Amino acid sequence: MLNGYDSLSHAIKAEIPNIETPIQAINKANQNDILWDTPKKEKTVFLYDALDLIEFLYRHLCNPQAIGKYHDFYRHHHYVFDENILEEQQNFTSKINTIFYRNSLPYKLNDGKIERIVDEVMSEITQKTLFYTTDTDLNNMLNIAYTKFKSPKKEIRHEALEKIWDAFERVKTIYCIELSMDKKQSIEKLIKDVSSENEVIQILLNEDANDLSKIGNNTQIRHHETNRIAITDEKHIDYLFFRVSNIIQLFLKNIAK
Repeated sequence: MLNGYDSLSHAIKAEIPNIETPIQAINKANQNDILWDTPKKEKTVFLYDALDLIEFLYRHLCNPQAIGKYHDFYRHHHYVFDENILEEQQNFTSKINTIFYRNSLPYKLNDGKIERIVDEVMSEITQKTLFYTTDTDLNNMLNIAYTKFKSPKKEIRHEALEKIWDAFERVKTIYCIELSMDKKQSIEKLIKDVSSENEVIQILLNEDANDLSKIGNNTQIRHHETNRIAITDEKHIDYLFFRVSNIIQLFLKNIAK
């Protein structure tokens, strides 16, 4: 027969298989993993699993209230659990974010989800997760990309990079249907409009758009053939995401007019 601890342990391991229970003391090993001491032996738990555990605990917070008298024979109280846990969730969030801040960890708990804290220069852009252009598909691509980019997991941020590149390709065709243009004509008109008759800016934007197109075609962002260059370094994922975001944001200002 399962007791309360067994049920909790099984529930945790069902979602986070690498977590060993009971969890006791914590030691910081390096930025990629954390050491958790158990009664039997020292276990290494990946950082992503630790972050998943925080989200799990947030979802399962409760507010136990003792009822009746203390049970002398079984040495326990009986409890009821208040379903109004907003205050507990807020306190938990505050404590977790304080731990992140004190240990210089680039994460925050926001509404039960762990988000990565991005560079201040890009924070205003990445905080925006709702786009309202006249192109519904473009809006969805951008919303998905920016939401995924806030994930602490590199694999999900790579998915964000793929999605933002899809949005870039979509933006380049914005005039194809409206003005019966092909893709090349559409991006040329878009760059010309954005440049506001500034020839130097027009040349720079043409070069930038061409470079980004080459990057997308030659790496495993838009294509995944074995002869394409894999993007695996987190710094490169961030750099490319920020770079393509900048030109998309510039284009969107013109498209929204």
